[in-house]
Amino acid sequence: MGLVTRQRGGRGNQRSTIEPTPRLREMLAGLESGPRPIGREAGAETIILKASTGRGRSKLLLDYADTPETIAMRADMQAINAFLAEADIGLDGNPPQLPVFLTRRFQIEHPDAPHTFDQHGRLYGGFWMSLPKTQRHLIRINGEEVADLDFTAMFPQLAYLEAGAVLPRGDPYGGIEGLPRAAAKMGLSALLCRRGAMRRLPSGVREAAGKGWNAERLSQALAERHPAIASMFGTGLGLRLMFTESRILLVALRTLMEQGVPALPMHDGIMVPRSRSDQATTAMVDASQGIAGIPLPVVIKA
Repeated sequence: MGLVTRQRGGRGNQRSTIEPTPRLREMLAGLESGPRPIGREAGAETIILKASTGRGRSKLLLDYADTPETIAMRADMQAINAFLAEADIGLDGNPPQLPVFLTRRFQIEHPDAPHTFDQHGRLYGGFWMSLPKTQRHLIRINGEEVADLDFTAMFPQLAYLEAGAVLPRGDPYGGIEGLPRAAAKMGLSALLCRRGAMRRLPSGVREAAGKGWNAERLSQALAERHPAIASMFGTGLGLRLMFTESRILLVALRTLMEQGVPALPMHDGIMVPRSRSDQATTAMVDASQGIAGIPLPVVIKA
């Protein structure tokens, strides 16, 4: 129709973008009452299932038969979206963003595998999720500054729980000579999520690690740093850890929704109005106790 142009993204952090053409801009500018609110058509799917199709390839979107489980999960997402739609969520003094539409994404190992909903399960779709960390302080919820709450080292915490061990004190991403913390964090996540040995450093890890690091050296260094979970490297456990993570987050979101507190989910944390940070911390700790069996520590990011 000549109304938008699409620029495809690439591997790594480059995202696909859609931009209005001059024709659409003229149509919007010509409205007698000014630009009308742009919304979202009701009825879009919130529970998404995809299948892996091979390393480096796009995942395949799957249709699936509804079950009581998927119906309940969809009702959860609808309730959360409806609640957040009532909040005034803006950025840096600008008008509210588009109505919130969060989805929950699941993954199976290949297109012919049984349709299960116990891997991945993280929430996506909030504009704040792709916002650089240095700009999160610009977010306002009902006109109030936000508190950025985060589970401390959640992924290694859950991995150690899976192994029946306790995460040692100290920074789980530190203590490896010559390896920057960011590289250790991304590398540990990659080793837990992948199937098979790491043959080359993933994009992002390679840049963060710097010269002198390769996949074999990184794998060995992280195995020596975390011997209790080294046997889990290359097993694909990470997708199940993400599922546990998402369950904890959803329990916290539901609790806060019942208390009238708008909460913006990240993968391992939430942002809430600053005046509600104590309530949110309690909800997150209680949720981890209920799902994982231990109260996971929560911190407020600077």
